Amino acid sequence: MPAASGPPDGGAASSLVKPGDSVSYGSYKIIQISDGIYQITDPGVTTGKGGDWGVDLYLVCGKSRALVIDTGNNYMDGSEKDLIAPRKNAAEEFRTLIYGLAGKRPLEITVTHAHPDHDGMTGALLNRKAVFWMPDGEDANAPREQHKVDPAIFTRFAPGKKLFDRGGERIVDTFPVRGRSNGGTVYLLKKDELRVYTGHYWQNVYGGFMSPNLDRVDVGYLDWRFVQNVASCAEGILRGKWLVEGSDLRLVGKMTNTDAWPSANGRAIMVYGIGAIILPLETA
Repeated sequence: MPAASGPPDGGAASSLVKPGDSVSYGSYKIIQISDGIYQITDPGVTTGKGGDWGVDLYLVCGKSRALVIDTGNNYMDGSEKDLIAPRKNAAEEFRTLIYGLAGKRPLEITVTHAHPDHDGMTGALLNRKAVFWMPDGEDANAPREQHKVDPAIFTRFAPGKKLFDRGGERIVDTFPVRGRSNGGTVYLLKKDELRVYTGHYWQNVYGGFMSPNLDRVDVGYLDWRFVQNVASCAEGILRGKWLVEGSDLRLVGKMTNTDAWPSANGRAIMVYGIGAIILPLETA
């Protein structure tokens, strides 16, 4: 359905009836994934170095509580490093967005990892009786260095052991996935159909970028094939299969998006199907 605009706690939110429905609020786009579960796309900025890629955050509402997973780029203070300018009323806009969807449910906020495009609007939710979480392994000083947020607000948790019970049998499990960061964490709704929602919406169509023989398909998420392909990619790297002709594991020298990252220098992009792993060349 066409996107609408207006406060999410007003008439616009009523547009979110079924999965796939979307509504715009300010610079954000809200997509209903399931009943009470929302993907919130922050498109970033076209002039930036990091925030220009765009980032996704998620809101999971249960019967009694709501969980915010990541908070996107920092538009309150901006980011000189990423060439993101501050925006007037950015905090108010973000709060209206989140509370308009969560209603009166108490909020908990957590992060996949403590990078500036994933925890940028944390400050907008301070002093609101919200509870803040951060996975073990993440840099405790990152919030202060990036956004002047006191790291003491965060309660640390061990990925793989922590559960977020939202009420009404809606339980969000955690799973550690190191690589992008030391404490990188995936959040799982176990009873739902297997769908992989990424932290950056453009990653959903990576199949078309990395595998020229595959059609570029974007249905808003990745599925079990992505999980299997990433597992096969990792297994193939460990066994040195990328050196074996016909193994289906390939070393990609150039890729449209990742080659723009400074950290891509000296890295190997290994591809198996629609799964990819980026690692140091010497490690490969």
